[in-house]
Amino acid sequence: MIEIAVSGKRYRAAETLIEEVIAGACPPSLPLFNTMIKFCCGRKFLFNRAFDIYKKMVKSEDAKPSLETYALLLNSLLRKLIS
Repeated sequence: MIEIAVSGKRYRAAETLIEEVIAGACPPSLPLFNTMIKFCCGRKFLFNRAFDIYKKMVKSEDAKPSLETYALLLNSLLRKLIS
């Protein structure tokens, strides 16, 4: 649903969905968390939220960070340093 909201440029809806997931509205999964991180990394004012999601992943039993997770975060940090 987050990808659908983003592709339809309904960013506020995507942000709301992310907050609901973080609050525990649905079970965590690696693809879901990576999608949320990707969205947050692409929005300057949600950049710190991406790292909040990462911290939640580290504590999770079912959705530990993957290589893709680290690549998303590292690329985002590099873009921020360059700009």
